This record gives sequence, C-alpha cells and structure tokens, in this order.
Amino acid sequence: GLNSVDPEKYAGWNGELYGCENDAEDMAMVVNSHGFEIMKLLTKDATCSNFERSIKQAAKILNDGDIFLISFSGHGGQMKDIDSDEENFLDSTWVFYDRQLTDDELENLIRTNFSKQVRILIISSAAHAGAAYIGRLINKKNQKSVSSSMKEMSPDTPRLEPELHITKPNKYIENLNTEKLNQLKNQTNSQQILEKKNNINHLSSNRQDLLYILQRENAEDRELKTPIIIFTGCKKNELDTETEVNGRVNGAFNYNMLKVLREKNFNFKGTYKQFYREIYKLSSLSSSEQHPGYYVVGKRDKKFENQAPFTI
Repeated sequence: GLNSVDPEKYAGWNGELYGCENDAEDMAMVVNSHGFEIMKLLTKDATCSNFERSIKQAAKILNDGDIFLISFSGHGGQMKDIDSDEENFLDSTWVFYDRQLTDDELENLIRTNFSKQVRILIISSAAHAGAAYIGRLINKKNQKSVSSSMKEMSPDTPRLEPELHITKPNKYIENLNTEKLNQLKNQTNSQQILEKKNNINHLSSNRQDLLYILQRENAEDRELKTPIIIFTGCKKNELDTETEVNGRVNGAFNYNMLKVLREKNFNFKGTYKQFYREIYKLSSLSSSEQHPGYYVVGKRDKKFENQAPFTI
C-alpha cells in the first residue's frame, strides 16, 4: 500500500493518498486470520525492485496446491504500450514508489516464476484496474455493469496518476532490430497481415505489421499457465476512489470488501464469484462510475474458483 511516491522519480509529483496503507494493514489482518504468511511493503518500501524480489522469494517456497495473494492499493495509470500487445495501445500500471510496473511486467513475473499448480489471487485497488489487467483470455462474461441511475458517489480522491513516461524499456522491443523485424515479416503470410491491417487501419503501416507479428509470435509463449483469480476496484476505463468513514480512509473497493467480510465474521462461505457479487452490490449503492471487476485468467481451476475466499 502506497500513500505517496518519490517526487524525484515522478517529475515533482508525490501522489499523496490517505487510505492505501490502511488497505494493506486491513488485508494483512484478514489473510493472517486464514493462515497466510505476510510480506508487507508500505509506501517507501514499496519499490518495484522490492516487489519483484518478494514475488521471486515467494515463488521459491510455494509448492503445488499452495496459494499466493498479491494485494495492491495505490495509484494506477496507463501509458503508451511499448510492445504493441494491447488493443487500445495502452499498458495499465501499478504506480510503485520509484517507478510504474506495467501489466506486461506483472504477467511476466508470474509466468516465469510460479509453478503451474500454484493458485494466485490478485486484489487491485487502483485506477484503470492497475497492472492487474493481465492475461490474453479475460472472461468477459464475468464483467458486469449497473444502471447510470444509481446514486452518485461524492468526488473523493481518485487513485490515478498523471501521464508519465515509463522508466524501464521493454527488453523485447529494445532488442528488436531491423533485421529481426524483416525476418518476422518474411515468415508471416502477407494476406494475414493485410486482413489484420484492415482492422487497425488508423495506425501507420509499420506499426500495423509489427502489432500483428508480435501478437502472432508471442501468443503461445505468453499464455499464463497458472490459475489466477483477479479482483479489481474498477474497470479498465474507470477510476478508483478513496472514501472516508468515521474518520478512517480506505479505498472504496476495499471498504466494501471488508464490510462484506465483517457481515460474515470474516468467514465468507460462498465462492469467489459469489464474494465478488456481494462486493459489487454494495459498490453499486454508492457509485455509478466505479464498478468492481472479477476475472479468471490462465489455467482454469474450478476447484479454486469454487473455494471460499482466502482458503489455504
């Protein structure tokens, strides 16, 4: 949880928030009661390098059938897509203390470090769903919307970062020289490129070719093999907000999630999707502009999906 970021790394912007550390402390309390071992990174300790190190350390000790939870509360952002794998040409990010982490980077950390049988749960309270918007095969049937007639939420602090430049280039693009690009083009059926270009004709010719080739070349290698359940505080085109209740600030999504858990004495008996639906109901009463998301990506694991939330 990050209540601010390093202004020296973000062109003078400190990204002040008020409830993210509270979110992290609350989540630690919840999962500790279920038997999780906890690694907390708060504000200045929540650097990208510390996060990546924690991911790799966890992956080394987790075995098949274990569960790993990633909870992030802070600013979320969008930046120009570097490797052309996003349909809207924007990568979603988590804004860490020292730099932004893209959805591609998070996806790669998971794919390259975890056993195929480790269950992964991601909870993201950040604008644009943050870097949690991962996976090539998001199940859109799980997405829901509510009527615009719902009561408006008061304009609280949005967990959104201003437009910033990424500080860590994607190594694949960095190393993709002209010879490699020409080789990829020669290996690709020209008719397939033409069909793809007709769907994205607003792009330059070279970018159209590159987009199609990268998606075609990397689709199988980039498929997530682990079962992953993702909760997001909002959808990719929305902002996440903070809310204050009785003098304490939390993310709006985290507040509603905790409220659902408290009503069940922190022992919710339904499935993950039923848990999501209860959170969604509460969210819809306070906002028509922020809609929690529930996604299942990677290898489908019905047993995992049907477990009570936070089951070890």
